[in-house]
Amino acid sequence: MQQPKSYSIFKETPQLLTRVIGQLFDDKPIQQPDHARITLLNPQPAFQRRRFLRQAVDQHYQVTMQVVPAGQDGYPENIHGTVKALSNDKYLLSNHNVTYVVTFDQVRYIIHDK
Repeated sequence: MQQPKSYSIFKETPQLLTRVIGQLFDDKPIQQPDHARITLLNPQPAFQRRRFLRQAVDQHYQVTMQVVPAGQDGYPENIHGTVKALSNDKYLLSNHNVTYVVTFDQVRYIIHDK
């Protein structure tokens, strides 16, 4: 007859306590994740976002966009760069060596960088 394996919480408790207590007495501040530092802006109305996106594409503005990722796992992010229009409400935002492809529905807020 086989003995069922028993899992004891007491085996891992010392390591857990050591890690938690070590963090409490550590001099370094506890870092918040990057997504926790982003202030959510009120979403702009669709007509305003469309108009400004058109202007940004035509005038080659440097812009900052607050976008919501397409998947459920992501957090809103602020991204910067120059906007180019792709097909069917898709936009390409380029900043040096980083490129983002976003849809119109992902854009919460857009502002001109000066």
